[in-house]
Amino acid sequence: MNETAGAPVLAAVDGTEESLRALDWAADEALLRGRQLRIVYAFDWPVYRTVPAGIPDFSIEEFAHRVVEHARRRAGERAPRLRVEAEFKVGDAAPILLLEAAEAELAVLGSRG
Repeated sequence: MNETAGAPVLAAVDGTEESLRALDWAADEALLRGRQLRIVYAFDWPVYRTVPAGIPDFSIEEFAHRVVEHARRRAGERAPRLRVEAEFKVGDAAPILLLEAAEAELAVLGSRG
């Protein structure tokens, strides 16, 4: 974890209720600490950019964008004064979140998912 003055509180989300409860906690903690909240959705889609047969008009980017934007809105509603940034990253979640956590003061993850 990073203890520099600008290090954010990291919230890892995946759209599950467990991750959204963790997001709520992270938003409260970021506000309490006077930190920015960084929301990251990391996912690994086998054969990225290839839609499985039988799923018409499905876009990985649109799905991930919806997960991230829902999380951003939820954090903003919970703590309107909180500075929030959010993005999704494609790849194995564990290494992505470890790299993100190294830049954060605190990393918050849900208990499932």
